[in-house]
Amino acid sequence: MRDDQRRLLDIAEAIERIEKYASKGREAFEGDELIQSWIVHHLQMTGEAARAISSELKDEHSEMPWQQIVGMRNILVHRYFEVDTRPGLVCCRRRHTRTEASGRVNLEGA
Repeated sequence: MRDDQRRLLDIAEAIERIEKYASKGREAFEGDELIQSWIVHHLQMTGEAARAISSELKDEHSEMPWQQIVGMRNILVHRYFEVDTRPGLVCCRRRHTRTEASGRVNLEGA
């Protein structure tokens, strides 16, 4: 069973992988289905890891948008036909940069 530390590492790794292709820019994202799938897959992984983090850790770090991260995962998994990838890149950059910063603080403090 994965503990909170491992789940935070999963989130950090997924963010790193998202950034690998998100850094190529909007044009690359919109023009390449493989990049879109890569980013969506790692967003799902981030949401799944966030969903499984203990309520104690979530309470300690209530500044994190846990519900929104998990909500994004639920939309990507269960309502994928409604997903518009055009604003997705902006979402990745804004939300995950904040998540990554908080995650690194947690990992360094553990």
